[in-house]
Amino acid sequence: MTPAIARIPFSFILNGGPLAFFGLTDLCLLAFVAFDTIKHKRVHPVFLWGVPLLILFQPFRLFMAGTSVWMSIATALVKLVS
Repeated sequence: MTPAIARIPFSFILNGGPLAFFGLTDLCLLAFVAFDTIKHKRVHPVFLWGVPLLILFQPFRLFMAGTSVWMSIATALVKLVS
């Protein structure tokens, strides 16, 4: 969802950088948790594990994004799928 949000052509997203698009992603995730919790009167276990993990891995994603390690992993994945 983060890459899709980062491509929305609003100036506050384009100028805000990673903080803006990761923040909007987090807000969407929290909205999903709130909706599901209100609807079912409990928090689903996937949300209890998944949302914190997604939020915690955001800095790691930024750190790894331009490294040669990630580029070789991405190249191997593309070759695997092609």
